[in-house]
Amino acid sequence: MRKKRTEKENIVPIRKKKRKPASGRVKALLAICIVLLFGMAGVILWQCPIDTIIVNGNETYTKDEVEAAVRENCMNNTVFYTVYSFFGKNAYLPFIEELDITFLEKNTILVEVKEKMRAGMIQEMSEYCYFDKDGILLETSSVRIKDVPLITGLQMNECILNEKMEPKEANVFPVILKMSQLIMKYQIPVSEIQFNSITDIRLRSNSIWIAMGGTEELDAKMAELPSVLESLYGKQGELNMEHFSEENKVISFKAN
Repeated sequence: MRKKRTEKENIVPIRKKKRKPASGRVKALLAICIVLLFGMAGVILWQCPIDTIIVNGNETYTKDEVEAAVRENCMNNTVFYTVYSFFGKNAYLPFIEELDITFLEKNTILVEVKEKMRAGMIQEMSEYCYFDKDGILLETSSVRIKDVPLITGLQMNECILNEKMEPKEANVFPVILKMSQLIMKYQIPVSEIQFNSITDIRLRSNSIWIAMGGTEELDAKMAELPSVLESLYGKQGELNMEHFSEENKVISFKAN
């Protein structure tokens, strides 16, 4: 007569297999891959130095300045720089928003420059503080850049680079920014915006002072201004647009 198996007898022990150490072939394969990677990197460095940089779209900076900034930050290699350019805007100079890089040949890249728009500037002592259309301080410089309007009559609090500028009269800066944006929009040749008060704003264009009055009908006044200034080209005096509106186009000019 067979004996019944106990529960302990029915249990079959499971043995864990010990992991075998990595074989010599795997180690050799890894070593070969590493050597190949370093070899490829060496070939790229040797075969693809930047010989030619074509620069387009630069106004504030010369071709040599843009080229020097690119070479300084790209290991002087076309392949590495093209790959690196995917990870950022590559803006190495203060007034550069972005550098768009195109790989043309193994030793040649095309650099398309997108510059930050300077809406205006204020003068603090011997320095010019340039800001963009949002009032962000871009840079301070001892050099006055042509075609950027100088804002006078404003008292500023502390100006911090890459932060919004804050005048002591907080309600006036939005007006200045709007006017700066309209000057850029209509491409009006204004060298100075004189802010005497919220109701007394004056512009200077060559030898003509323009009395704008306050902020009423500002868009209409600025839209009309280019054609008026064109008709007064070469003259000196004061142009009064204080009472100008779309319905009542009153303009007067008093020559010096």
